[in-house]
Amino acid sequence: MAFHLIRYAAEGDVKKIEKWIDHGVHINASNIRKETALFIASVNGHVKCVEFLLSRGADPNRSSLMGMTPLHVAIQQDHIKCVGLLLQYGSDLHSTFAEYPTVVAFARYHGNPDIMRLLHAFLVDRGLGHHQPAQNYNAIVLNSCASASCMKVADEESDNLPWGIPIINLDDIKRPEHKHSFTGSFFAYIDGMWGGSLVTVKHAPEFNQDEFFHFRLRKEINLLRQLRHFRFPVAMAICLDPFCLIMERFYHSTLSMYLRDPTMDMEKDLECHLMRIIRIMLDVAQALSHLHRRNWIHCHVSSQSVL
Repeated sequence: MAFHLIRYAAEGDVKKIEKWIDHGVHINASNIRKETALFIASVNGHVKCVEFLLSRGADPNRSSLMGMTPLHVAIQQDHIKCVGLLLQYGSDLHSTFAEYPTVVAFARYHGNPDIMRLLHAFLVDRGLGHHQPAQNYNAIVLNSCASASCMKVADEESDNLPWGIPIINLDDIKRPEHKHSFTGSFFAYIDGMWGGSLVTVKHAPEFNQDEFFHFRLRKEINLLRQLRHFRFPVAMAICLDPFCLIMERFYHSTLSMYLRDPTMDMEKDLECHLMRIIRIMLDVAQALSHLHRRNWIHCHVSSQSVL
């Protein structure tokens, strides 16, 4: 009976799907590859089917035998409306697949800018109001936030442009027992979880409160809020005491560490490694192109600039 449900999901026939569900077929029934009706509908981009199945309780995070979720395949096939619906109904952005630690990393590889903007909008919205009900991410617009919980800063030495970002306490971030941390040229980084999202906290070494570190962090937040581009990290929140920046999760501290991944056998995985290098080069070129179109000039691109 599961065969019929999956067959009609592939065809996009909502009425017949509803009929078989009403006859008792489990909505999360799967084929031998553990692909559910929602998975198949997401592959084929049947928006009405995806919406119907989700509204009837289909699990958006059930993975196939390969380890892909409906969100992975919707991203892979460039079905942006399906991606929006899956986000709206609770798809997990931290699902891992193959070498990709998150759905965002998977989407960056496939390189659809509209989908990346949608995912970034979702991350930003989580940061700006993670206690609010889900929005319709098919119609989201990337704006600066205008929330009572946000702060406005205009530094005389900065660009004098207002930006808003939520203020939280450092205690709001849950830090794992075995924390992943690393140190850059000026700042230290530590992993944690805030509002259901995996984050990286960027702070001065030993949480030093010197004005030098404050100024650099304020400048960085101001720049990130202006850039709003999917090749740059999302600034999700800020802590004032001690002063630190909460960003989307970084999985590698530098480009050098990423390229020297100890889990990869260079002899066996040479082709994969070369493709990884090419992908990084394209990502960096796309980010710099975005800067240059805005008449911004970068000083340099170091290993620590590419996370």
